[in-house]
Amino acid sequence: MVVVLLDDVLPLDYAIPIHVFGREAPEAYDLVTVTIGGGPVRVAGGTTVTPDGGLELLRRARTVVVPDTPTRGCDHVGEDISPAVLRESRPFTAGLAA
Repeated sequence: MVVVLLDDVLPLDYAIPIHVFGREAPEAYDLVTVTIGGGPVRVAGGTTVTPDGGLELLRRARTVVVPDTPTRGCDHVGEDISPAVLRESRPFTAGLAA
């Protein structure tokens, strides 16, 4: 499972999938976090989060979660993650936390 972190991500929105799938079901999910450039992103509230890698990790994902951001809403995903990158990944289910 991959959790895609975008700039200004809400802390609770990215913490929930990490807690539920990474901590409570680690035997079922190999959970990693990614960002578009592979570097740290700003979190709503002023801190930063360092991901496990960049979008290249989508290739191994069967499930992708893209938490919402307070400034842009869920409609931003296609703007930030190109369809070409998503096509390169294995089949997956995209989930949007709101």
